[in-house]
Amino acid sequence: MTLSTDNKNITKIVRGILQGNGIDNLKLEIDIISAWHRYMTIREDGLTPAESRLQIASEYDELGFSKRGQERNIVRQEFEDVMKIDFGGEDSSDWSELLTFLVKAREKGETIYTFAKWCKDDPFNSPKVHQIAQKPLMVKQTWRNAFSVEQTKNKGFAL
Repeated sequence: MTLSTDNKNITKIVRGILQGNGIDNLKLEIDIISAWHRYMTIREDGLTPAESRLQIASEYDELGFSKRGQERNIVRQEFEDVMKIDFGGEDSSDWSELLTFLVKAREKGETIYTFAKWCKDDPFNSPKVHQIAQKPLMVKQTWRNAFSVEQTKNKGFAL
């Protein structure tokens, strides 16, 4: 079977089980589907079942998501709220790479709010929402511009 067929089948199975048990929780559904899909694709990388399970389980703790998983979810939601774009999902390598980049940027104190403000203030040089939706890595490619402008303004050298 192809990867997309597997994804569709996993989604249908999980939805059926959750609905059959009267559970209407989109977040739970996405978490289960994502973990199941990752388990299958990680196995294709040559890991043993135990190694695959350990890698996925390491992102979860007894109370839900691990700190890393929580941080990724917070950044994803912040991006959606601020940029007004639905995040494409981590099964897309571009969206996953962008999310990893945004988490690291946040750790350095660089915010999505600053990037969004730069996009609004400099519409001729910044990516548009529809461009980001089509090519999410445009954010990563243009990110520095938002902060070099911000740094220049902070020093009193605004153009």
